[in-house]
Amino acid sequence: MSAFWLMHAKEWKESLRSYRLIWLPVVFLILGISQPLTMYYMEDLLQAAGGLPEGAVFSMPEPSAGEVIASVQGQFNQIGVLVLVLAFMGQLSGERKAQTDTMILARPVSWGSFAAAKGVHVMGMAAFCYGLGTGAAVYYTSVLYGTVPFHDAISAAGLFLLWLLLVSSLLLLFQVLFASGTAAGFVTIASALLLSLGSSFFAERLPFLPGRLSSVSSQLWMQQPVEGLLGTVLSGAGLSIGLFFCAVYLFHRRSPA
Repeated sequence: MSAFWLMHAKEWKESLRSYRLIWLPVVFLILGISQPLTMYYMEDLLQAAGGLPEGAVFSMPEPSAGEVIASVQGQFNQIGVLVLVLAFMGQLSGERKAQTDTMILARPVSWGSFAAAKGVHVMGMAAFCYGLGTGAAVYYTSVLYGTVPFHDAISAAGLFLLWLLLVSSLLLLFQVLFASGTAAGFVTIASALLLSLGSSFFAERLPFLPGRLSSVSSQLWMQQPVEGLLGTVLSGAGLSIGLFFCAVYLFHRRSPA
């Protein structure tokens, strides 16, 4: 266990050294802040840009606080997930090319601890960045539009965080399976997209599929009724844990003794 924590600390130091610990949270903060402000000042922005003909009046129904944060979460699910995968898709391949993994594992560090530390670090960074971005979004939304009930906010944020952990587990697994970081990143994004599309397609017949995590989270932000919530949570958590331990096991099996 001590070897795992040493490797985990090494990953955080590496993220600080490569500035990932700085720019990645900043990306999520920008996404969390910009969406509420853009939606609130949309009319002023269009008028300033000269996008309306003379005499035209631009009007749109004012969204609720939950709808604003749900739109922010849509940005996290698209841009945020893409940036997260791009930031970490070369973790293992970079270690292999530089042969630093061989030097590290020549010490009393197990292959399992080595892979698990990388996966947990990505999950920790995902949680940290999402927490910052969502906190900023909730603050600006509460100032401009109103508040979301605390229970709904916690439930919705927890579901989307579980979705990010699932994507992080997918990324770890595909980094083990593919020597190229680019291939691992591409397959991760494609798999996450297929999970979401498949869950949307079978939403009525199979309402507990893990790919529904992000969409169910948006429904909770907007205080809409949700079917199959417990099943979605259990399947998402189960798949995340299964993929994580599968990646650690495969990394151990594929590595030289």
